[in-house]
Amino acid sequence: MKVISLARLPLVLSVIIGSLFVVTVLLLYGLVVSELTDERALRMQNQAQHLAEQIKINIAQQSSTLQRLSALDELVDRVQMPDSVQRQALEDRLQLYFPDAWRLRLISAGFQQTEPNETPPIRYSDLDLIRRSEAQGKAPPALAHGIGTESARVALVQPVLKPLLPEQSAEVVGHMVLTFPATMLIELVAQLDSGGGYMQLQQARQEGEPQVLAANGDASARAEDTLRLFPIAGSRWQLAYWPSPSMRVGGGFIGLAFASAAGFIALIATGLLFVTCRGVNGAILTDLATLVTMVREAKLGKLKADYPVKSIELFGTIHTVCEELFNLRSKMTLEESRVSSTPLDDTPSIDLDLDLD
Repeated sequence: MKVISLARLPLVLSVIIGSLFVVTVLLLYGLVVSELTDERALRMQNQAQHLAEQIKINIAQQSSTLQRLSALDELVDRVQMPDSVQRQALEDRLQLYFPDAWRLRLISAGFQQTEPNETPPIRYSDLDLIRRSEAQGKAPPALAHGIGTESARVALVQPVLKPLLPEQSAEVVGHMVLTFPATMLIELVAQLDSGGGYMQLQQARQEGEPQVLAANGDASARAEDTLRLFPIAGSRWQLAYWPSPSMRVGGGFIGLAFASAAGFIALIATGLLFVTCRGVNGAILTDLATLVTMVREAKLGKLKADYPVKSIELFGTIHTVCEELFNLRSKMTLEESRVSSTPLDDTPSIDLDLDLD
């Protein structure tokens, strides 16, 4: 059986308790950082979601106004006219409902030509929106065109319907094409605090990766397993958000501060424990030496009635041993005294073997 050294006990206990303390602090640190990280990531995610909601509301407001204006009787008549002063005047008047718009156009049904020299231009992507509006009889989702060019814009198309007989469907007689500068989207995304993460306002394509309309933050934060997508109703857009790597792993400054504090406290606690254990160890060793002294002095007949005790744990033991040694010594002294007081018989032993025959 292996014997444990009392001299090493303070060091062993200090190492064990210090290690347990450090492990406990590290676990606590992990919980705290995880909580702070989750809270911060949720806050940034809520901001991204709020931006997506802002864009959706903005598009919904413009679309709602277009839909309301498209029901004007005057509009139904004018939109079917070839380019005329009356139609231009109506365009100018209706555009007052959209102070941030680039331009509002009234286009007759069947329009199929591009106008690259107009401001803003009408290109094939715009014609695709107009065709969808005419084929479906309802407003298609908003689209951004010409991103990265001077004519970058957001287009909304609202069909103008001519009511027919109750049993017949309404007829598409024209379209309202509302155009906004794409800088509106870029500025909205730029205003958002990315929190060290990365976000993109994306537009879906028929094939391939989505088109990036605007971006903000640190592109190195992109990671497939942390991507969060927020679709924007009324458009073909979505907001993609990647939280900061520090939100996934744990904050650097918080970790350093926590580790430093834990190390300092562990060092202080270990030192105090080591000093305390050394004191207890010294007291126990002193009392054990007292026990040895008691035995030796008892053999020499010099046993004292009282001996100093350093540790309260051995107080009863030392006094009990002292009493037992006193009793044992008293018995031995009494026995020696009894033996020495017995008289000796000096008569020689004679064997008389008499033959009386």
